[in-house]
Amino acid sequence: MHVISLGGSLVFNHGVNVSYYSGLVRLIKRLGGKYIFVLGGGTLAREYIQAAKKLKIEDTEVLDTLGILATHMNAWLFNFALNQAGVPAYHTRNINQEPVSVLKNHRVIVTGGTQPGQTTDMVSVICCKRLGVKSLINITDVGCIYDSDPKVNPNAKFIHRINASDLLKMWDIKHKPGMNLPFEPKAAKEAMNYGITVNVIGSDLKDLENTLLGRKHSGTVIVPR
Repeated sequence: MHVISLGGSLVFNHGVNVSYYSGLVRLIKRLGGKYIFVLGGGTLAREYIQAAKKLKIEDTEVLDTLGILATHMNAWLFNFALNQAGVPAYHTRNINQEPVSVLKNHRVIVTGGTQPGQTTDMVSVICCKRLGVKSLINITDVGCIYDSDPKVNPNAKFIHRINASDLLKMWDIKHKPGMNLPFEPKAAKEAMNYGITVNVIGSDLKDLENTLLGRKHSGTVIVPR
């Protein structure tokens, strides 16, 4: 079983990324195997959150709920695309409430956020814990982790391998609705506590294939210590 946290910006960045969805569906169909995909909300979530703030809505639970709904829009589309291609997929509104037997019996499970205050990265870590999976794939638009924000610092250095404890020292652990980091800090801490290795990769589907097959990838490995 492969558990994959799929960053929303890969599938919805000011519009639906149809070509990425299509390529991902072809890869999963070709490789076979069993998967859990937890999709983020991307700019769809952030646009709704920003619109709510402009409407003077400041309740963080409300803002998170808008983000969660966006994740499931992305998840539903992926689920439909998989089924259309002949890959049996099952969408769940709240994977945390599904029995482990259900998670094990489906070839592909697609889901999004679950509750306010909990990111999709954390949902993917919880899935790993429940199923005893010790490796998680996190697909992001950045594709790796740098020692500083590469969008701000052009001299930011790529990190190929880092201990989770060192990573947490770099990042603020406080949750914010619509936050956008390569991997959410609380989820990184939870993964470390349960001995889960996190592979952070980008949109290159060949990199995803290499990761799924246990080969080297061009992203960052977060080691659980």
